[in-house]
Amino acid sequence: GIDDVRTYHAVDGVGTGGSGDLAPVPAPHVRQVKAGTMAAADPEVQPLFKLSMSIYDSVAAPVCYKSDVGRGFKNDATIKVAAGQEYTIRLELDDLGRTITEIKSLSIDGTLLALMDKKKRVDEQSTNNVFLVSANWTPAPQKTAKGARDEVLFDLLFSHGTLEQSMQFQLQMKIYDSLDKARSGGYNKWLKAAVCRYDQAKSEMKWAMLEDMAYKPPDLRAQDGCGCSVM
Repeated sequence: GIDDVRTYHAVDGVGTGGSGDLAPVPAPHVRQVKAGTMAAADPEVQPLFKLSMSIYDSVAAPVCYKSDVGRGFKNDATIKVAAGQEYTIRLELDDLGRTITEIKSLSIDGTLLALMDKKKRVDEQSTNNVFLVSANWTPAPQKTAKGARDEVLFDLLFSHGTLEQSMQFQLQMKIYDSLDKARSGGYNKWLKAAVCRYDQAKSEMKWAMLEDMAYKPPDLRAQDGCGCSVM
């Protein structure tokens, strides 16, 4: 089930299909949570929003990701992070369906993160509310086994009036034992944002990894063709 956090190994001859940097994931699990004297769930409320997540290291550099298309993993793209390093996660929720009142909390692998810089703005073109939050996160201290990938579980709690709903989803990552190793490799790209459109009525979502074409590392050592430093 979606509540299980598992490590996946590639299987020869088994691929996930797809192309580019799209990363299909299972239908997210959404549960309704009552707090205090909360009103009953409204069956007509079907959250619809665009979620964008950026991840930065301690020197404000974006993390790297790489394509795993056709390699037999669960998803087609893998985000690369280092064990024990503190990262800043920036989350933006564009309320397409106008059903969100507030982002309440964010947990990763069962750890509740302290939300910082909670903001709300109105998109000038769509007039939708856009919610922005950030939080610090440190990956698990154990590196991912060679030839494997980790499914990192996110739990996003948001509200619609007095009704709170929690959406769980997974992102495929590989945890390295050093920051240098998390940045190395000939197929890396700098991650601008992992983006998805979530429609509860359809019970599906698909992540796309957007490359940060503008970022240039301050250290001008030899670089590979896609911009991540070769170390």
